[in-house]
Amino acid sequence: MTATFRAKLAVFWSENQTSLKAIIGVVAGLLVGLAVKAIFWGPDQEVDPNLLRYLSLPSLLFIRAFLILIIPLLIASLSTSKFLQKKTLDHLPSFVF
Repeated sequence: MTATFRAKLAVFWSENQTSLKAIIGVVAGLLVGLAVKAIFWGPDQEVDPNLLRYLSLPSLLFIRAFLILIIPLLIASLSTSKFLQKKTLDHLPSFVF
């Protein structure tokens, strides 16, 4: 690799680090999931529904905890932004709103 390509790659990585890590994580998770399925279950076997229920429990708990946190934050953010908008734009005529 040339020095300019490395420099451009370093700049691209530093600017898009979060997005690239998310994409790498999704691809890695997909590959691990496919590998686990290929190792533990053959093509003829069906996955037990009870096992799927147990495996889905951590993700279900994570999603519910995420919603418990996000909904109050979203409501607080929207109400605060509406209050601040009304307070800072009081000098405009009422027909603007």
